[in-house]
Amino acid sequence: MRRELACTIRRNLPRVERIKEIKGEHPFWGYRQMWAYLKYIDRLDINKKRVLRLMQKHDFLVKPDTKLKATRHLSEVNLDRIVRTNGGGLI
Repeated sequence: MRRELACTIRRNLPRVERIKEIKGEHPFWGYRQMWAYLKYIDRLDINKKRVLRLMQKHDFLVKPDTKLKATRHLSEVNLDRIVRTNGGGLI
């Protein structure tokens, strides 16, 4: 990975500070919501890729909560429906 230039770091500093402020108000926003806010509310001319890169670099991205992932289980109701539709035999 390439090293960032000092001028790029200086140019991104106010943007990172603004992202940090917004992130304090809206901790569950991802880079897309953040980009839309910066572009349309703050009127900054900023690219989605830059917002994503800055949020990744400064660890501002939302971590996925794996405990909330949906799981599917075969219940008795589903098994009964499967048996009836297949003429009594299981798949």
